[in-house]
Amino acid sequence: MKKIAALPRYVAIKDNTNLVRDTFSMGLVNTNKNALNEYLNRHRRALQKLGEERRREAELNTLRKEVDELKVLVREILEKE
Repeated sequence: MKKIAALPRYVAIKDNTNLVRDTFSMGLVNTNKNALNEYLNRHRRALQKLGEERRREAELNTLRKEVDELKVLVREILEKE
């Protein structure tokens, strides 16, 4: 019985030391861990910024509602006089 040599799962790309080819899916995989960590940090900061913006927007909407309520109360007081 003749054995067939198995291909390695990942094959290095000639011109880029940070990329390998997945022989199963034929996809490219970036092996640069620093680039991955930088991306994850940027993503976390972007999510934090988005959360902060949403909190500020919610607080602003609450303040607007409270001002509207105060306007109504002032009008009611002025109408009673």
